[in-house]
Amino acid sequence: MMSIIAKVAILIMFVLTLNCYGGLAMESSNKKIKVYGADWCPDAQRARSVLDELKVDYEWIDIESSKGAAETVRNLNNGEIILPTIIFPDGSKLVEPSNSELKYKVRG
Repeated sequence: MMSIIAKVAILIMFVLTLNCYGGLAMESSNKKIKVYGADWCPDAQRARSVLDELKVDYEWIDIESSKGAAETVRNLNNGEIILPTIIFPDGSKLVEPSNSELKYKVRG
């Protein structure tokens, strides 16, 4: 028979494994909208203004200063850097959305 300590250890390992692969818990940043942009990009700044106006909690990721962010944007856009690229918690994305497109997506 397995001891209680061994059972607890197995349970902890199982929970940690699920957590690492996103099966049990999500980090708070995964629940936020992620906005990939740059300070020099007017479309990215416009998208930020829309989200701020709507009082939406989002994570701003500057492709100039965040390691790997530019590569992420390229991977999401068939090798191109198109800003802003906005990723939603459900996995959907908007690329260079108009104000109305962004508002519609956020409001549901």
